[in-house]
Amino acid sequence: MKKHTLLFSIFYLLSSIFYPLTSTAQDSLNIHLLYHWQDTTLTDFTSHQSIYNEIFGFVQDGKEYGVIGSTVGAHIFDVTDAQNIFPVITIPAASQGASVVNRDYDFFNGHLYIVGDQSGARFQIADVSFLPDSAPIVYDSNSLFSRAHTITVDAPTARLYANGGDGEMSIYDISNPSQPSLLLNCTTLPVWSSIQYVHDCFAKNDTVYCHAAQRGLFVMDFTDIQNPALLGSVTQYPQQGYNHSGWLHNDGAMYAQADENHGFDVKLFDVSNLSDITLIDTIGSGISEAYSIPHNVVWRDDFLYVSYYHDGLYIFNCSDPENIFISGFYDTCVLPDTNNYRGNWGVYPLLPSGKILASDMQNGFYVFDVSAATGIHESPSADDLTVVFPNPFRDGFNISIPDATKNNYTYELLDINAKLLQQGTISRTISSINTGKDIPSGNYFLRINANRKSFTKKLVKQ
Repeated sequence: MKKHTLLFSIFYLLSSIFYPLTSTAQDSLNIHLLYHWQDTTLTDFTSHQSIYNEIFGFVQDGKEYGVIGSTVGAHIFDVTDAQNIFPVITIPAASQGASVVNRDYDFFNGHLYIVGDQSGARFQIADVSFLPDSAPIVYDSNSLFSRAHTITVDAPTARLYANGGDGEMSIYDISNPSQPSLLLNCTTLPVWSSIQYVHDCFAKNDTVYCHAAQRGLFVMDFTDIQNPALLGSVTQYPQQGYNHSGWLHNDGAMYAQADENHGFDVKLFDVSNLSDITLIDTIGSGISEAYSIPHNVVWRDDFLYVSYYHDGLYIFNCSDPENIFISGFYDTCVLPDTNNYRGNWGVYPLLPSGKILASDMQNGFYVFDVSAATGIHESPSADDLTVVFPNPFRDGFNISIPDATKNNYTYELLDINAKLLQQGTISRTISSINTGKDIPSGNYFLRINANRKSFTKKLVKQ
């Protein structure tokens, strides 16, 4: 097996010259820092001197949000506008303080699911459909379980998988998002004597990749919840350690897995035939054979995002499996390498805009632009594409929206006191709005709405 380290293509080396790197002290390649937040007043976890843990992202009512866990709870940020990222709200956790090392989050149908794996934790659900104003807790109970190390939502099947903590793995029905109910305690299954404790899992359409610590990787089919089936497993492989987490490539044929051990590489498996899972390759940051620890891995297209505790965020270009190389990195950790667990906890690269979220255990919340590393740029929003002309206007103006025929856009013309003067629908690519001569000269606002999203343009009447 070949081991890929710091192999850079000419394209990416040149792109780093023309794309300015962040001005912070951290080392970086092709990753631009958009926003950083930390709160030095928070209590840290005693063993690792860590304040922060899991990172997550979701979209609600057309806005993008980031979530980072801390010893206090869940800190939510509005990351929609790259030039105006800001904290929105903090949701206090059931357990807080120096005993807190991890939290985990997932999202389904307007609800944020919250768990922790320490004494006093409870399963909590927040209704985030009220953001940015509030995120009320609508479920807060230990009746189903108190502690979980990780959770995974399989949205197409409305199921939530709770791993570790109080049990080894349990499955819950969340078709009613605020009222989960138990479907299966996996410890009752005969096959579970081989799997036992599951630290984390990846679930897609009832096929679940279970990371069973030292025992390896097991793939289960839970389509028939009364009769689950083991589809395949890998119990022996090179550099086998603590089988921590993994992610399935979009094509369903390649699986990336991280063993949470010092000096271990990420493994890439061929899972096109689950009854015969084979190792394709191992890849690493190439920084330290003694201290580099891959913690979490996530695929987006052909790019594998890896959070390394000591080394930071790494992006591997895997478009050619025979020539995998590092196309970008950003070291969030300024502490020296040690045998401890410190630095970049996680990465979330799945927001529609392409912004990347990351968390550092000591340094907090990060938002990155990685377009220079991936060639993927943020898609222009309806706000960016909308043109209003002429402006200033006299007796009327035109609204140009390229996708107006595909969406139900409406407009509202408001004066500076937010008084509604005129409203209507926009059903054409270019719509002409006649205001008449009765509107006096001055400043006005044009609010455009579609699918519970809205944006505003400033207009001037001559």
